[in-house]
Amino acid sequence: MGQIQSVVSRHFHEHDSLASQLRSSHYQLVDNTWILTGIQGSGKTTIWRQIKYLFSPEIDDTEDEELLTDYKTSIITSLLTSTESIARTCRDKLESIDATEAATTIFEQDNQVENYNEDIAGAVSMLWQDPAFTKAYEDSNFVSYGVKVLAERCQRWTRSTWVPSKDEILRSHLMTTGMMEHTLNLGDTSIKVYDCGNNSGRSLRLLLEQIKFPFVVFVASLSSYNETTESGKNILMESLNYFSTSANHLKDMNAEGEVVLILNKSDVFREQLTRKKIPLNKSGSFPDAPRSFDYDEGVEWIKQEFEKRIEETMLLQVNVMDAFNEDDIADFVTTLFPAVKQE
Repeated sequence: MGQIQSVVSRHFHEHDSLASQLRSSHYQLVDNTWILTGIQGSGKTTIWRQIKYLFSPEIDDTEDEELLTDYKTSIITSLLTSTESIARTCRDKLESIDATEAATTIFEQDNQVENYNEDIAGAVSMLWQDPAFTKAYEDSNFVSYGVKVLAERCQRWTRSTWVPSKDEILRSHLMTTGMMEHTLNLGDTSIKVYDCGNNSGRSLRLLLEQIKFPFVVFVASLSSYNETTESGKNILMESLNYFSTSANHLKDMNAEGEVVLILNKSDVFREQLTRKKIPLNKSGSFPDAPRSFDYDEGVEWIKQEFEKRIEETMLLQVNVMDAFNEDDIADFVTTLFPAVKQE
């Protein structure tokens, strides 16, 4: 029975020479290679972690003290950063004095994980109970990360016995810096996975110079049609533009790999479109978008927007998923590799 057996093997730091490291790598010409790319917040890391958890249940990252510390830092920082950001958008609208005082506590703390204590945990919990804060969260980009689940559990993080759960690790959403390299052993097939991280475009081009026949796995968020960057740009449009650039890299370099498009966060998209009735063209960036609030029609439209940006001759496999849903992840992996079975 096939299974993924190995974990992260190397991390290429941003300040290092990516080209020199790739060219010196004895893995550089492996045919079975995935290049994982997409803009920040699309869910690349969540997908990778889910694959590891599902197909390598015998691997317990929390037994590694250094990795355990990294996970704790990521989880706590994710919650503190998102809580502070949301609170700043609604500080004047908070409905209770306790919530206002809690916001002050969060603003005054320095986001250092080692300073996380019962007072900060209490302030976080108080804020998340305030109706104005909850509304601000629902209107923010953070809703697509599922941060609320972390807020519901933050009180126990002050205990010395706390060991992060799988769900907590999956929902931490710090930016991937540099480029990560992973190894997957799927039965008799060994696969290299390169996560391009936050410097995606540069990393992608360097990888395509070295790898013969990669699967370029591009991850995009369906819910990003209703999200904006700090500079006010629509995130779905940013994702479409980067996808187009990525496809052009493949074309320009005559790469013979296959493009796999993952449309992630289907659950948040369904909530936004069908229940909240947020129009597909709310941003004004997509005047030709359907005006209905039908989930299937919305997904098909976004899929077609991506398809427009590649050559007709390019192979494109599209997968719609919720990366927090184990069945969706299992279906994705077994579709690419039919001989692989989940433990």
